[in-house]
Amino acid sequence: MDEERLLPITLVKEYYWCPMIAYHKLLLWSERPTQSMQSGGLTGEQRAELVERLEEARIEVQELLWEQPVQSRRLGLVGRVDLVAVTPRETLVVVEAKLSVSRRSLYSRAQHILAQLAAYTIAAEETLAMPSEKTLVYATEAARLIEVRITPRHRRLVEEAARELWRILETGITPWTRPRRSRCRACSYRGVCPSIQA
Repeated sequence: MDEERLLPITLVKEYYWCPMIAYHKLLLWSERPTQSMQSGGLTGEQRAELVERLEEARIEVQELLWEQPVQSRRLGLVGRVDLVAVTPRETLVVVEAKLSVSRRSLYSRAQHILAQLAAYTIAAEETLAMPSEKTLVYATEAARLIEVRITPRHRRLVEEAARELWRILETGITPWTRPRRSRCRACSYRGVCPSIQA
């Protein structure tokens, strides 16, 4: 692993959505910006609503760290968490905003988002040298908080993804994935993807 370079945590999410997208972003790093990428973070109104939801959930907060840079040198990952709340007990509440998500969708078909949340949690713990108490998703459209239980399995998913992402970057070996019509149809890389061409 290159000590000077860390890989974006968002690639963990991409890896579990489709390894080929992670491959293309690692080696080509060319993509069309998505709506969430263009909107760029929470508005002042969304931040105020999020703080209200934290209060309603009776989460004690000593300090709010908005757009907190985090990294895991151990895994070679770096990112920016929408919010890390430090509690009076010196524990962390990691909050990542998503436009539209529900508890059911998170656990039924969003392993990629769970892996991303676990990666942010690991990196926040390592950066701030405090254990996490909770990981939350803030669904901005519904202005709702969803608690996500980060298990040892989720942490292993992050470790596996980090290993594979670094292997892809260092060797250039193309990961294999089975094409999925619903995902491939809207993919920016469908015209050059070897999985689709095969």
